[in-house]
Amino acid sequence: MRYRDRGRSKKLPPFVPILKDMIKSPAYLQLTNASRTAYLLLKFQCKHFDQDEVKFPFSDAEKYMHRHTFRDSINQLAELGFIEKSFVGGMFRRTNIYKFIEGWKGIEPKTEDMANSIRGYNNSPTKKVLKVANKV
Repeated sequence: MRYRDRGRSKKLPPFVPILKDMIKSPAYLQLTNASRTAYLLLKFQCKHFDQDEVKFPFSDAEKYMHRHTFRDSINQLAELGFIEKSFVGGMFRRTNIYKFIEGWKGIEPKTEDMANSIRGYNNSPTKKVLKVANKV
């Protein structure tokens, strides 16, 4: 549907804005798909573009991914500088508050070996020898 065919309401449908600079950044390329989905879920909670803090409980994320996957995704997003926890609810039964930051702009591209070790792939010969030795 074109913009002019919308009738009386000239509003655009709701969407989640992601900057092109972010998508091209080395930090974004290091994210897992679950982390990208978690980032979109957090951005979906924003009411306007320049809002930088959102509340997002784990129970809302369970509709899209497992609780532990969401936890790991949030940790990776915080590690790479996309978000930080401004309030941790945790044991007090309160909702976590996440703040969007731009620390991802300072992340350098990593080599292939470092990227594989982040994702859990380790191709070292000692690991292969240990796996073969355990099978015998």
